[in-house]
Amino acid sequence: GGGWRMRRRRRRRRRMRRVRRRRDRGGDRGGEAGGGQGRAGAGGAGGGLAATPADGQLTMVQKVEKIRNQLGLEQKLGIGAAIAEANASLGIEPAGALHVQVERLLAELGMA
Repeated sequence: GGGWRMRRRRRRRRRMRRVRRRRDRGGDRGGEAGGGQGRAGAGGAGGGLAATPADGQLTMVQKVEKIRNQLGLEQKLGIGAAIAEANASLGIEPAGALHVQVERLLAELGMA
C-alpha cells in the first residue's frame, strides 16, 4: 500500500539503484546486465565492442581501448573511469568533453 506517491517514489528509487549498479559495474553501454565484459568477442583488445565507422576512423570505445592497453589500465573500467585514470596517470588536468580528452590523451601518447 502506501498510496500512489509512495509507489512512485519506490519505483524511482529502484530505477536509480539499477542505473547506479550499471554505472558502478562499468557498463558504459546500456542494455546488458553483465557490465562491460560479456559482449560479442569478449576476448582480446577491442573485442568487437563497436563497429568502425564508414570513414575508417576509430570509434570512441576503440580509442579508449587503445589508451587502456597502452597504459595497462583495467579492462573492466567504463569509458569515463578509464579516461579519468588515464588523465591522472599522465598528470593531465581533465578539461572539456570526453571525446576532447580522449584526443588529447592519444596525442600525448603519440597515438593520434
